[in-house]
Amino acid sequence: MQGAAPGRSGLIKLHYKDIFPIKAISQTFHPFCREERKNPDLMHYLRNKRCGTIKMGYYSSLIQRKFKDTVGTRYQDVLREYREFLLTEELMQVPEVQKILIPLDMFVKYVPKSLYNVLSAYEGEITLVYITDLQAYTIIRETLSDELANEFLKKKEQYGHDLLYTLTKELQQIGFTVHQRLFTGHKGEDVEKMAADFDLIALSKSYGYERTEYYPVSPLALRISQHVKKLTILY
Repeated sequence: MQGAAPGRSGLIKLHYKDIFPIKAISQTFHPFCREERKNPDLMHYLRNKRCGTIKMGYYSSLIQRKFKDTVGTRYQDVLREYREFLLTEELMQVPEVQKILIPLDMFVKYVPKSLYNVLSAYEGEITLVYITDLQAYTIIRETLSDELANEFLKKKEQYGHDLLYTLTKELQQIGFTVHQRLFTGHKGEDVEKMAADFDLIALSKSYGYERTEYYPVSPLALRISQHVKKLTILY
């Protein structure tokens, strides 16, 4: 009996003579399984064919039947314990995304073109929101002066307008419908509240804090990505 390697069709050809008993042929497939001798269809096939073709799918289904109860009631436990590493069928499905939120602030200098390539897989509308830190403005006003606080706010808002204009132009050239928002507030809490009205959040790793060698992802961006219950892309 000679076994040829699986060809492009995923089949194995078996060539044998009548001098080989059925028992020897059956034992050849051990340790895949020992069910062949109990399977009348396979026995009939081997008895009446000198040169036969057996699909690999037969052994896959046989193995699945033989070990179908191996996991048993532990299936849910396995999913729960390894949920960060295993993709369920639900997660493997492409979600429907109609509204995309991209938060911006003074630490976000640009948006990489690679993010545009990812977002182009969806046909959703994009909302760019630039938030100036209310806490920083309040501290400057209370410790220094209203004049310096207003100057700080004016500079940050001007940077926000320029960034919104640049990103809006780039996204519209790709074909996205873009909305803009600019206000002073709480960078973390406001984004988490707004996220409830969107299907996808694209969040910069620099959002909220300057990135350093020791902190490749800002603590605020990490916190938001963990708190929101929506799809999140950290770029």
